[in-house]
Amino acid sequence: MPWKGSISFREDILAPANAIKIEYAGKEPFWICTAARNLMRDVLKLSAKDLREDDVRWDVTGEMREFYGIWRAKRSEDKWSSTWVKITAHGFISKERVGNVKIKLEGWLDTKFKWSNPLAHWMWVLFNYTFYWRQRRTYIDKSRDDIMTIREQILRTYGILKE
Repeated sequence: MPWKGSISFREDILAPANAIKIEYAGKEPFWICTAARNLMRDVLKLSAKDLREDDVRWDVTGEMREFYGIWRAKRSEDKWSSTWVKITAHGFISKERVGNVKIKLEGWLDTKFKWSNPLAHWMWVLFNYTFYWRQRRTYIDKSRDDIMTIREQILRTYGILKE
């Protein structure tokens, strides 16, 4: 069938920037590696199946021990859209538990619609441009608030954010 197809959108939640960066130097910089999954689970209200630990590494051979981690969370919003949140951390820690870490928070909304005939294609185009764009905007705003909540909790735990 020549009319089978799909359309995909990927929108940055934190636009115009694509990430929030946090730099910390002090005690317990490794905390983010132990808390990233729980932060995303609690703030985004997800179950364990929606959390991914993509890459976790550490090197304990030197005086300053290096660590690195990437964690992602996927929240299905509806039949067509999913929100992704990603935390990346890279840092160093000494034997006295003092060091530094750079954390990057990212988020995006993926929308995908498949059709199998020309009528479904044009109905989707009409539906998207008249109604669904507002719903996607709502998902982006809610996810932005969730990422900012994660940011605040990280800053508060590291003592950067003063209340």
